[in-house]
Amino acid sequence: MEARSLTSEWADWTDSNLPDLDALAERQRYEGYVAGFWREVKASIVAAVNGVNSRLPDVRRVECADSPTGGLALTRWSDYPVAFLDISVDVDSGMIGCLYSFAERDGDAYDELHSVWLMRAVDGGLAVTDEHGRPVSSSADLARQIVDAYVAHL
Repeated sequence: MEARSLTSEWADWTDSNLPDLDALAERQRYEGYVAGFWREVKASIVAAVNGVNSRLPDVRRVECADSPTGGLALTRWSDYPVAFLDISVDVDSGMIGCLYSFAERDGDAYDELHSVWLMRAVDGGLAVTDEHGRPVSSSADLARQIVDAYVAHL
């Protein structure tokens, strides 16, 4: 009886329905790369916005805050042109997405622009490309692309 229960337990451990531990480890590495890259991008965006703000009067400054989904939001609602930027990261789809909304004057309809960057795991790291397949060289490069597009509408 005891031998049968050991065999049964061994069958449970060797069941083909067990998760692929190598794939799980690879997924965890990828998520770590994305999390580290996103931290660097956010820090670079905040630093760039602080640089822009240092040259603007208080009413024209841009505010930065973490969004509820772990992304980043930039807003300027107090003076025209107003502008809103929502940046989000979707690990599952491997995307960083930006939605820019802005209006030039009071009463104008808001215009929207969308930008997407794609992420994929590569040997020992992360490769990021824009929506046209052009590589992003660094987190600072991506932050510059995001901030430049936003500031262009201020």
